[in-house]
Amino acid sequence: MKHRAKKFHHFGELIKKKRLRLNARGRVRPPHVVKNRHTTYSQQSFAERLGYVNGQFISNVERGICGLPPKMLPKVCEILTISPQVIFAALLKDEYAYLSEEYEDNRFKVFE
Repeated sequence: MKHRAKKFHHFGELIKKKRLRLNARGRVRPPHVVKNRHTTYSQQSFAERLGYVNGQFISNVERGICGLPPKMLPKVCEILTISPQVIFAALLKDEYAYLSEEYEDNRFKVFE
């Protein structure tokens, strides 16, 4: 059986990168580079800022297991200072990857 791609891989990576303020090499930016020194969040504190009780939900999002409800996206943009266009692009990449995989596996039949 072929390994299935995670449905929200790009979106989860984006959320984790922005939550931890990672640079292009995957390292945490030094505090003097980031304007606000208190800009990184633990999964628990980020979940609480979004109104969730458990940080496990954020872990699932970052691992690509699930996405965030659409009504939460504006709040995520505000907290992590991400433009909606960047989030939209990550979600489109995920959807494209998912549909491409479905098409390759002949499960996505367009003209039936």
